Amino acid sequence: MDQKNLCGYYNSFDVFIFPTTLDESLGLVGLEAMACGIPVIGSSVGGIKSYLIDGYNGFLFEPGSVQGLKDSITRFYLMSNSSKEKLRSAAISTAENYSKATVSQELYNKVVSVVS
Repeated sequence: MDQKNLCGYYNSFDVFIFPTTLDESLGLVGLEAMACGIPVIGSSVGGIKSYLIDGYNGFLFEPGSVQGLKDSITRFYLMSNSSKEKLRSAAISTAENYSKATVSQELYNKVVSVVS
């Protein structure tokens, strides 16, 4: 899918479900969904667990656990609208930490600290 159409696609969701069992190095699709204000329900694996904070910007479940996935989906849909809105805001805040400008600045700072 073309990058410019992704946000519209993600915004058609209430929540993005990312049930991978692969050891994702980052799991970019989860961050893309969060950048659009969509909370993520994702496997607690690889890079996903570095940015997905259970109950803050989405929900984690054990990889391959059908019951864990079901419980996370149920947990999300039973939340109040104001609690869901907090998840959406936290998702956006989380994604901002992975913006090109932020990541570039962090990399620059690390390089400078090593060289200095």
